[in-house]
Amino acid sequence: MTVRKLFSLLTLLLLLSACGTPAPAPTLTPILSVTLAATTAPPPTPAPATPGPTPTELGQAATAEIHLVGYVAAGEGTPGVRAALDAAAQAHGWQVQTAADVPSLAQAGAVLIVADGAELEAAVREAAAAHPAVYFIGLNQAEADAPLPNLLTLGGPHPREDQAGFAAGLIAGYVTEVQVVTAIANTATVAGLKYRNGFLHGVRYSCPRCRVDFVDLTDESATQFAAEQAQTHASLSSDVVFAAAGAAGLAGLRAAAEAGAWVIGGGSDAYVGAFDSGTAPGADRLVTSVLFDPAAAAVIGLNAALEAYALGTPLSGARPFSVANGAVVILPYRVGVEVFSELDQQEVLAALALLADGSLETGIDPVTGDER
Repeated sequence: MTVRKLFSLLTLLLLLSACGTPAPAPTLTPILSVTLAATTAPPPTPAPATPGPTPTELGQAATAEIHLVGYVAAGEGTPGVRAALDAAAQAHGWQVQTAADVPSLAQAGAVLIVADGAELEAAVREAAAAHPAVYFIGLNQAEADAPLPNLLTLGGPHPREDQAGFAAGLIAGYVTEVQVVTAIANTATVAGLKYRNGFLHGVRYSCPRCRVDFVDLTDESATQFAAEQAQTHASLSSDVVFAAAGAAGLAGLRAAAEAGAWVIGGGSDAYVGAFDSGTAPGADRLVTSVLFDPAAAAVIGLNAALEAYALGTPLSGARPFSVANGAVVILPYRVGVEVFSELDQQEVLAALALLADGSLETGIDPVTGDER
């Protein structure tokens, strides 16, 4: 085969090959491997940093975290109130701050303000109206006709001495055997009238058939007259004598006890005032004393209000001192169960519980002291 034929043959083979399945492309070894990360867009330009709080703002934030409680008192304040407030503050992590007036505490950021004293009543109401987010507790104050949701007043001008008299009457009605008792009272004052008439209704509750005699006074210094009258009643008719008339009443209790009657003190501790802490004649005839103690009621009422506030259910409105908040105190009985049985003592407690929850009334007007 000549060279020309051989070339023609090769050309023909190439043409036939081009008309068939194409040959695979050769594999190329990359010179540089580029990843997708390298081809993404550049990150955005960062935004300017927000400036931090100023020292003033930091101080305000720190103050806001402190639960500031304010206390202001007219004069020396009610005994036990500041101690009760301090105890609550320690229990709940509050900080107590005192001031000379109510507005200063509100402006200082106090969220709870306790104002102790009747003289602060107007200032408390004005501040409560101006600062609705602040909770106010006024002690020995009476709320006005238009109540405020952020104001609780404890005490006020109409304390329930009638309930104290009622409690004494309950006891007298259970102790008496002859079903005749006597009450010595100062009817010249509303408090004395409430003691007197409350006693009457208490006796009627525990001893419906009992008779109640009265020695009504208009002068608590009339000690001789009260003593003479008490001795007469104790000698002739009554086996129980109650007195709530200051010095005259104490003199009457001593005379009645020496005449053989059982006696019940009202308004003060007769064991100390009438019987010289047990050294005077007749001390063994003292059953007990029933006191109306607004200081005790203020502490008890404040404790209840602070606890309700801490639970997120603050109290509001006007709440006069009464059995319900501990204002009526019966001192320990000084006679045995043969004189005043345990069952009768339980009956007294049951009646007081009814007074406290409002299901029992004394029947005495708490404003005037008159019978209803």
